[in-house]
Amino acid sequence: MEFSNRCLYGVFQFFSHIPLLKRLYPSMQKGWAALTWPGGHKVKHYNGALFLLDYKKLPDRKVALHGGHELRQHAYFFSQLMKKSCDVFLDVGANIGLYTIDAASHGVPEIHAFEPDPRNYAQLHANLYLNKLAAEVRTYPIGLSDKSGSLEFDLAPDAKTNLTKVAAGSTASSHTQKLPVKPLDEVVPCTGKKIFLKIDVEGHEHAVLKGAARLLANNDCFLQVEAWPENAPALTAYLETFGYKLVHRIQDDYYFERPFLAAAQRTAATPSSSGERPLSEKPVQQAGHVGP
Repeated sequence: MEFSNRCLYGVFQFFSHIPLLKRLYPSMQKGWAALTWPGGHKVKHYNGALFLLDYKKLPDRKVALHGGHELRQHAYFFSQLMKKSCDVFLDVGANIGLYTIDAASHGVPEIHAFEPDPRNYAQLHANLYLNKLAAEVRTYPIGLSDKSGSLEFDLAPDAKTNLTKVAAGSTASSHTQKLPVKPLDEVVPCTGKKIFLKIDVEGHEHAVLKGAARLLANNDCFLQVEAWPENAPALTAYLETFGYKLVHRIQDDYYFERPFLAAAQRTAATPSSSGERPLSEKPVQQAGHVGP
């Protein structure tokens, strides 16, 4: 964080530990930002990049006043990306681009960012422009699902655009908007790549992964999937049909990879003196036929 951010963060942290003020702490932050951010927006340095932030949004305020949003998840994901090579990064539910821009700073050669909410998509593009990445990242103003078409999305209020999601049921209302969706397999056909995926789609993650069956089967993927706890068992079982195992969890974020491929990579780095092929490298039948 820049120096002024660190000072402000310290002040707010001090007040947040006073019992009488603890409940007022979020309102104090929002009120301070409303008074000091002209037009409700401010460009801030964060993680070596520039971000246009909106004081109404909690994740934006966390970046501006707390030094980051979901710091543990972000740090673990990029620690794995730095340990392994990455050909392609897919940001599904890119929001304002925190992961997308960090992936670009790590030198990932091919980046795709998907964001169906028009407000988030505009802010994502502003942040790519600020960091001179508009021509480097492929962006898509669509959602991902298990088939092409359109779905009703429940558009969250302006202060909570990170919570926009596919609407339950098919009844339209003043809060819903029909938006285009496609399967990931149709948009990014890949084979033999090392792919990192971050998926944050507010409950629609199973459909997203069903639409990525060929990509999961034909590539070496590392996944971070935010999932509601009640959806996690079915999600884990589906990914296991492709050989992916749950390797880590941070709150509602689940991390998956293929253990036999990870072991093969380690073996390739340190060859066996016997020349024998380790059991971890034995081919595992992949469920490429599994689909929607």
